[in-house]
Amino acid sequence: MPNATPFFVFSDHISSTSVAFIAHPALQHRLLQDIAELQTKPYSNIKLHVQDDNISTACLILTVESYGSMHLTVNFPANYTLSPPSIRMDSKVTHPNIKKEDMGHICASILDTEMDYTSAYTLKGIAIQLLSFFSSDRIQQVDGDFFFDLEAFRAVHLDERADDPPYQCPRCNFGATNYISSEISLSQGNFAEAWPKVGHVINEFNVIRTRELKCFCLKLDFLETKLGVGIDLAKVEKGNQHWVVSEFDIISQDDFNLGVGRSVQGVPFQYWLPLPVSELHWAKVRDDVHSSLAHVNDTQNYGNVTSDYTLFQFLNDIIIKLSK
Repeated sequence: MPNATPFFVFSDHISSTSVAFIAHPALQHRLLQDIAELQTKPYSNIKLHVQDDNISTACLILTVESYGSMHLTVNFPANYTLSPPSIRMDSKVTHPNIKKEDMGHICASILDTEMDYTSAYTLKGIAIQLLSFFSSDRIQQVDGDFFFDLEAFRAVHLDERADDPPYQCPRCNFGATNYISSEISLSQGNFAEAWPKVGHVINEFNVIRTRELKCFCLKLDFLETKLGVGIDLAKVEKGNQHWVVSEFDIISQDDFNLGVGRSVQGVPFQYWLPLPVSELHWAKVRDDVHSSLAHVNDTQNYGNVTSDYTLFQFLNDIIIKLSK
């Protein structure tokens, strides 16, 4: 990976200097991808505003029926997406999970709990979950098995906040009388159906597979990086034998080198095993497969065995699980 910070360009002309706070170039790319996704593929009732000169902070606008339009501030840590963004509520909202005494801190497990957050979440995915968070009829609390009925809180909100002026943001102009927002979207699927030639190209060159088969952290496809899965060793109930196991979440070698060691569901793994997702990709990862399996053999002291032995254990475990 080159040391120089790369320059990424998309619709809002964000400069390369604006992402200098991110420590790793691959993480810079991921942040820009997340921002671009919300801009080019907008979601109803969600808007994101970023500044050209600094994207360490962004304005998130959520609109729900009971609360109306709400302004939230998003702060990205230097190791985003390995760590979750910090999001606070700026608008005056009556909600059991918003702490007014803590500068609008939002108590949500996807933002506060290490086991609930995963780098597989995109910024758009987090925003959608927050939209549901404020739209739900009731909400379970992080530190207990009880629920709050949100209708009562919304009634208090409407009663107490009816005459309050809206929060005004100097960065995105939210709350000002001339605040206007527009959205333009284009569906790739509809475009392909409208022009058969485009649909043929999409099928012929596996555009959909290339777009969807990506590692869950950096969101890179098999043309951009080496893809594989995280694997671990689980002890068999009887005896001292270990089985090679995996959650089969797609993870890249770059993800693994950045320290990603948990699956999307939070299951830990210690090793990375490349996958032959295409002939071209297999040519890139063939040598890595042998070195990865050899590393597992050496770590577990399997003795004088080939890497095929570890692969056999892995496949055997898969067959046993599928037969249950």
